[in-house]
Amino acid sequence: MKTNISRFIAVSALALTLPISALAFGRDNGHSDRGGDNRPGMEMRHSQGMANLRGIDLSAAQVTQLSALRDEQKKASTDKGQAMRDQHDALHKLVMSDAYTPAAAAEIIAKIGAAQSEMAKLRAEQGNKIYKILTPEQRTKMQQNELMGRGSMGHGPKR
Repeated sequence: MKTNISRFIAVSALALTLPISALAFGRDNGHSDRGGDNRPGMEMRHSQGMANLRGIDLSAAQVTQLSALRDEQKKASTDKGQAMRDQHDALHKLVMSDAYTPAAAAEIIAKIGAAQSEMAKLRAEQGNKIYKILTPEQRTKMQQNELMGRGSMGHGPKR
């Protein structure tokens, strides 16, 4: 009987971990920066702030400039994102503790707001730098992409 219980527990544990590991493996939901398209610069197609460049033919110099811009912004975005996650974790720990006070929560929430503001500022600056790299015709196409919902969200026309 003890062996049957041990087997049941082992099989149950395995059955529970398989779906979780499958979710972790497919985490990017097809939104990876590594696409099958071999055109220069297409690896940036889904990068933050660069989704609205789909369908725009870029020169080699523009691809180089955009790659440098993406690399420049990547570290700052990563650092700011980690700071924001750290504050969310701190808030969660505070909420789940006896040390909770509204003032302590407000202090952490203010830090979260500041981190979100910094992230928005970085995205705005990056968007403007991208815009300045493009020709007038490419800018028009980028704006059309945004109006058609092919921008940062990419989920169909805006309503």
